[in-house]
Amino acid sequence: MMYMLNENVTIHPNTDITDTSITDVFQCTLDNYMSRIANSLTDFYMRNGYARPLRVRTATGCLLLTDTTYSIDEYDITYIKRPNRISLDRPFDLYSDFTDEVLKEIVKLSVAMYIENQKN
Repeated sequence: MMYMLNENVTIHPNTDITDTSITDVFQCTLDNYMSRIANSLTDFYMRNGYARPLRVRTATGCLLLTDTTYSIDEYDITYIKRPNRISLDRPFDLYSDFTDEVLKEIVKLSVAMYIENQKN
């Protein structure tokens, strides 16, 4: 993942699993998530059917935290994927990260940059 664009979760109260709602997450770090949990006024706690789980990034992904009154059904992320490197060492490899039109534009830009550097 190169850039995260959007994230949301589908939650439901533990008392009624059919009452689902979509909400965003509360972004935290390992340094400050405990202060969010300790603060009883944060959106982390479910009130009137609304809550925002805490999301902490880890080395292997994400950790989603809730108070024990609601559960997470689904976690959706929209992101820009880090593409595979295009290398001259393997010129005949197939690159499935880009469409054919995008690859043509990459080649055009590369040729233009090469010609510009050769003139200097």
